[in-house]
Amino acid sequence: MAAVFEQEWLERLPLPRRALLERVAELQTEIAEAAAGGDWVRTSELERQRAGKLHQLYRNLDSLSGEEGEALAEVTRRLIEEDRALVDRVARERDRLGVELGSLRRGQRAVDAYTRHAEG
Repeated sequence: MAAVFEQEWLERLPLPRRALLERVAELQTEIAEAAAGGDWVRTSELERQRAGKLHQLYRNLDSLSGEEGEALAEVTRRLIEEDRALVDRVARERDRLGVELGSLRRGQRAVDAYTRHAEG
């Protein structure tokens, strides 16, 4: 899940915003890779970095021309799509871990009950 933006959109953006967007795209890719590897601490760190870059990207929007604003809107739609996919992945992993934790807890209760029975 790497951020892929239409070249047409990118070319319409001013160079400073384009550079920020390239870094956001890199971070999107790193976030997806960290999440796929189950490295949630790294995923969170990368998301904080990405949030800072997004804040910069969307600063001073009144300075954009109509065409630049349109391009940024298209890029934003793409970022939102990718965020939704990542949120879905995280939700599936959370659910999987919840099931696994429930199994571990049931197993621990069984061990505790056995131990109490064996001692008594």
